[in-house]
Amino acid sequence: SIYPLTPIDCAGLICDVLFFDTTVAAEALVESLERAGLTGEVLLMPADTKLEGDMPAVRAHWRDRALTWHAHGLGQLLYELAEPDVLARGIRELIQMDDPPGEPVVIHNGEPSQAELAWMRRHNEPHWRTMVWLGCYDCERFKRVVYGPSAATLRGADGTIVPAHMATFALGYLAFQVFSVDFLAAEQQCAEVWNTKVPKSLASHLVRIWPEPLVRPDVSWPPEQFGSAEWRRLVTWDGVLRPDGVNGL
Repeated sequence: SIYPLTPIDCAGLICDVLFFDTTVAAEALVESLERAGLTGEVLLMPADTKLEGDMPAVRAHWRDRALTWHAHGLGQLLYELAEPDVLARGIRELIQMDDPPGEPVVIHNGEPSQAELAWMRRHNEPHWRTMVWLGCYDCERFKRVVYGPSAATLRGADGTIVPAHMATFALGYLAFQVFSVDFLAAEQQCAEVWNTKVPKSLASHLVRIWPEPLVRPDVSWPPEQFGSAEWRRLVTWDGVLRPDGVNGL
């Protein structure tokens, strides 16, 4: 699987019938770093016509720290068709770590950043940009654990998209929905606050439990339940959100 190429194109590449070439401008990498809240610097000279080995290409700056992107590090971007903005956000997370790892580590999608974990350790609660809802789900006695992610975004003051994550999971008869975002990126982009209310069609199904509302409404428990066949309604908020992966386990 080579996204975003079609299966036919992939077959052509495998059989050496088709070839592809990827190029990226150093200035584009700098722009991605700046969108991630870092300062970018092009290290290449006009005479550098061939990139190889540990030749420095781009450097990212944050406060008194710096991270250099060498030529061999561009392979992930060029050969794996990665998006520069995604790698720039990864660089920001790495450069802002209290104790950066000395070698590559595996980070799973949706996993909290070091900054988020530091916030929770310091305040013993999620960041105020995180939101949590609680609902009731009919697991039909055998669907003990069900999970479904959805894509969600925030917009910065200049229209920049700040990626976020909406996770829905049910444990027995309880359904949880958690909206999370890299709050450092959201603050740097002066992003709006995400939806504080669910769609009207689901208002009687879900109760927001974080952040705690200023006025505590009377809550009748259990609320209207989601039937097993309505799982997609819950994950997508009745079509408002876009599914981002396999619905359910």
